[in-house]
Amino acid sequence: MKDIFFLFLQDIQKEFIETAGSIVKTIVNESALPDDLKSIKKLDLKGVAGGEKYISKGIYFKYAIDWMNIYGTDQFAAKAAGAEMRALRCVNSVSLREAERMRRECENDVDQDSEPDVVIAPLSTVVDYMGQRIIASALIAINDDTLIYGSADQGQHIEFDETAHRAIQSFANHFHLATHKVFDRTAHRELSLSIAVDSELHRGTDGRLYIVDAARMFPPTYPPMHRWVVPGK
Repeated sequence: MKDIFFLFLQDIQKEFIETAGSIVKTIVNESALPDDLKSIKKLDLKGVAGGEKYISKGIYFKYAIDWMNIYGTDQFAAKAAGAEMRALRCVNSVSLREAERMRRECENDVDQDSEPDVVIAPLSTVVDYMGQRIIASALIAINDDTLIYGSADQGQHIEFDETAHRAIQSFANHFHLATHKVFDRTAHRELSLSIAVDSELHRGTDGRLYIVDAARMFPPTYPPMHRWVVPGK
């Protein structure tokens, strides 16, 4: 039964990648057209770092171009998209193990509500086409009101939830990400976060805990190797 389930997931992933690739080709091929002539319209959404936004066939697309002069070049915008994709893969690699551990523990635990949340990332892929890079992610059950951890406005206002903090802490510990201090400029308070302030955790309308906008979750380069750091630890 387990093998059948994983085969089913593989089929879903394959279909998602094929569909996303086809739509990306359309977005790139029409990028030079006026907006009113495009078959897939650009969306006016919050957030500028991820690039231009599109939605088609239940998939959310972030066109990694430096349209607001944040990165300096489109090349660096594409590198940021690659960093986000790596972070999402890492989240899901840990989430699968955590979910399996929780499932086993819950089999012998009457009080299942005491178990921590598992942070999950949306099904995503990165598509490179004609020198352009676009991240495609499955639409998930989040909106402007579901953010509970992190900031959606470059740190002006920071949401914090203790349950979400505990959930992301296991991920941060696994990848040796240090908890750090941030300052909420709106509420004038200091908070301790385990991930970048502009990475967002949402309590979806389906009850799940989702992470999005994870481009700055990891350092852009390896930290320097100091004499007190033991390789492989």
